[in-house]
Amino acid sequence: MVLASFKLSDIEVVFPNETTAVLMYHVKQTMAPRGKKESVTQEMTDSSTWVKDGKNRLCVMHTEARR
Repeated sequence: MVLASFKLSDIEVVFPNETTAVLMYHVKQTMAPRGKKESVTQEMTDSSTWVKDGKNRLCVMHTEARR
């Protein structure tokens, strides 16, 4: 599947400590099979946990559920 478009909204970020960020957001995304014109639009509730590793942030967990 190819992500054709997306829009994020209702973004919330919590910093439980200096090296961790937890993001929660709503995403409206349109996906299509590679090379095909038909597509599917989904509305999802996502969350991601990011941990700082030196100068970089790494996504250590991501969840997605249909809204």
